[in-house]
Amino acid sequence: MTPKQEHFVLEYLVDLNATQAAIRSGYSAKTASQQGERLLRNVEVAEAVAAAKAQTANRLELSHEWVVQQALCQYRKADSQDRIRDAQQALDQIARLTGLDRPQKAAVIADQPERSMIDIARAIAFMLAKAKAAM
Repeated sequence: MTPKQEHFVLEYLVDLNATQAAIRSGYSAKTASQQGERLLRNVEVAEAVAAAKAQTANRLELSHEWVVQQALCQYRKADSQDRIRDAQQALDQIARLTGLDRPQKAAVIADQPERSMIDIARAIAFMLAKAKAAM
């Protein structure tokens, strides 16, 4: 990896904004968006970003399951306080984290409109537990 690419990785980890990281790393502002996208597709850069994220998660003792659990807690709190927008945002976050935001998986929920949000959250938690058990 070049020194400029290494600088990009460090800058990208600041805010996860590839365009701004490219600019801060010395790439042209005119082409920063394309450069940032290209850099993230570069195998060495992508591996360095993934390794740094994993190192941060380990240092903070975070896991994917913990993050999903926190989102589920946010959902439950918002739902109990009738904060519909916050509850929906938490469900959206859970869907992204578990891969349920992809059309083929989201259809499982969309096909059952009569289900309440809590039923959906329980279904997501069940699917997450099932996926974890399969690992």
